[in-house]
Parts: sequence; structure tokens; C-alpha cells
Amino acid sequence: MLKDASKFAKDSNLSNSLLNASISVKELSSNLSKLIKILESQIKDSNSTKKEKSFGGMITTHQVSGAFWVAIKVSFFASLILALPFILWQFGVYSTRFYTRHEKSWVMPFVVAGLYV
Repeated sequence: MLKDASKFAKDSNLSNSLLNASISVKELSSNLSKLIKILESQIKDSNSTKKEKSFGGMITTHQVSGAFWVAIKVSFFASLILALPFILWQFGVYSTRFYTRHEKSWVMPFVVAGLYV
């Protein structure tokens, strides 16, 4: 009879432990779901603030004349890129005046090779 009483006490301790564990798991899962909801709302908030902070492709500067200088710089570099073939051609015409006929025959292969590199 004493063995049955100790077995019953062990079973009751085990059932109490299992009951406490199931309650803890339930609380943990509810806290985890609350945490997930909070994190999702923070991610949505951070994405909306990023969209609010973007300037939508508009030119923004920290100077009074900044937009003017941006337009000047863009037009300068665009014109330089467009004029570069003509500038290089004129440089080539000028520099070949100083070559002998033999040297000119050597320059042309290097120019052609330089175009493909």
C-alpha cells in the first residue's frame, strides 16, 4: 500500500509539472504572437517612413544655388561626352603632323587596336 501511495504522489507531481509546462507554453505562444505583431507593425512603419523620406527623383541640395550648379555640371559633362570623338580626332590630326611617313604607318595599327580594347 505504501508503494501505491508513493506512485500516486509521483504521478500527481508529474501531472502538476505537465500542467505547469502546458500553461507556460501557452503563455509563451501568446507572447510570441504579440511580439510578431509588434515587429510587423514596426517594419511597416519603417517602410512608410523610408517612402516619406525619399525625394521621388527630384533634385535636392543644401545650398541656395545648388540646383543651378547641378544643371550646369550635367550639361558640361554631357557636352564633353558628345564632343569627345571630335576632340580626339582633332588631337590626332594635330599630332600626326610631327610624324614621319614611317612612323605614321606604325600609328594606325595602334589606333585600331586601341578602339577594340
